[in-house]
Amino acid sequence: MNGFDQVNKDRLLYLHNHCRDEFVPAHVIFNTSLQEFARRVEMICGLQAGGKITADAAYEQIHQLYQQLRKSREVLGVD
Repeated sequence: MNGFDQVNKDRLLYLHNHCRDEFVPAHVIFNTSLQEFARRVEMICGLQAGGKITADAAYEQIHQLYQQLRKSREVLGVD
């Protein structure tokens, strides 16, 4: 593996999140909520793909999660 490939591999494996904006607690809270939403959607999709729940049930659960995420965004005042 040449040096360029090693650099790209390191960038992929060890991502750095550089925040250039000012620290806003509401953004941190929303980011956490967004990550939780993604994790739960991934679980629901896995359950549906594995035949544990129907597509309709998966859709309904994801829709409810999205509504909760949307409400939290509005409450936090995040753009």
